[in-house]
Amino acid sequence: MAYSFATTLDRESYLNRFGQPLPSTEAWLFGLAFAAVAAGFFELMMRERAGIARPDYFRLKPPSAPH
Repeated sequence: MAYSFATTLDRESYLNRFGQPLPSTEAWLFGLAFAAVAAGFFELMMRERAGIARPDYFRLKPPSAPH
């Protein structure tokens, strides 16, 4: 959303004369997404090393306490 807003305000800083994104713009767009995925994998790796259970994705209720 921020990229679309910034592009509408100042197209020359983000796009070339053919309307294609500049290499620096592409680096930011793909680099930030890649960094987020890498941080998620790093978190899972550290949880595994610490012996913490993996998060249970798509579960709405927390697991019940063991009896």
